[in-house]
Amino acid sequence: MVLPLILAALLHPQFTPKPPPPTETSRPKAPPRLQVTPAGRVNLGSLGPREKRSQIYTFQNQSNAPISLRVLDLSAGVTVEGPALRGPIAPRGSAQLTLRVDPTDFVGWQTRNVKLGTDDPQQGEYLLPTGMTVRPDLTVDAVKKSLGEVGLHETPEAVFTFNRETGEPTRLKLTTKLPGYLEVAVEDPTAPAPGRPAQGALRFTLRPRLLEPGMVAGLESLSVETNAPHQPRFQLYLDWRIKLPAKVDPSRMVWLAEDEPIKKLVLESRDDRALEVDSLQVEGAGFSVGPPPGPGRRIEISVRREAGLRAKALLLIRLRGVDEALRVPLSYLPPEKNPGQPLSAPPK
Repeated sequence: MVLPLILAALLHPQFTPKPPPPTETSRPKAPPRLQVTPAGRVNLGSLGPREKRSQIYTFQNQSNAPISLRVLDLSAGVTVEGPALRGPIAPRGSAQLTLRVDPTDFVGWQTRNVKLGTDDPQQGEYLLPTGMTVRPDLTVDAVKKSLGEVGLHETPEAVFTFNRETGEPTRLKLTTKLPGYLEVAVEDPTAPAPGRPAQGALRFTLRPRLLEPGMVAGLESLSVETNAPHQPRFQLYLDWRIKLPAKVDPSRMVWLAEDEPIKKLVLESRDDRALEVDSLQVEGAGFSVGPPPGPGRRIEISVRREAGLRAKALLLIRLRGVDEALRVPLSYLPPEKNPGQPLSAPPK
């Protein structure tokens, strides 16, 4: 009995939902009376940070009655003007409209739109969509550079060049603290020649002789701040590799266990010529090395850890015909047991 009563109540006229009144958006629209050329999204191309660009549109009235246009909405930095907005477009006639874009304060891919309406309530809206790529004002020629292989006697330079398209005075400031083996000279952009951007540079110089022993490669991360409003900072990278007279593996020797008295170091020739070790010398205590091995394209050198506490030393390897000695750091870092107490001697 309950279900039939509920259904009867819902079907009573006072409970029957009424359709919503027609709205402006749901009102039927007549076919477009205007043909717009060009149609679709127009790519305005690449624009400088303050470069204005224009696009002309033609509106062809395809009907037998005049029709007027009005602006409903504009995107930021867009203006429109022209005969198409000054009065009705005659039947079967045409009129033009000029769209102008100012990209100031924008960077990268940008889209803009103009929304137009007419005096015909049966007409829909007309859209003029555009797109453009706004170039950044301040740019650098590359964010990563490589010095390649560097000899110990060389002092190579890497230059990061900055361009300011608007020609505004620009300040460059390196905020990264540099290691002792790397130097920088900051050259702020100078006044540009007519039609040319302002230029500035960061000039980095590598001093291989100031590297710590065992350093054979590096990747420097360099932070730069500028006063360009839309490019306030850059992250640059610089890599390098030291070209030693022989391949050294490992480039530094570390002992971590008490029961590991001897480690092997391998020298390999960089070409087909044999290597010949003139002398081996340990600077510091806690390690020892035997007499120089015989010549060969691949040479093994045994390094022994002596008894004692934590130790650090430097192995100097002098090759025949090479002025610079190869430097290999040696260190003993055993696990902490009784800090301050001597460690047992290594096994025989």
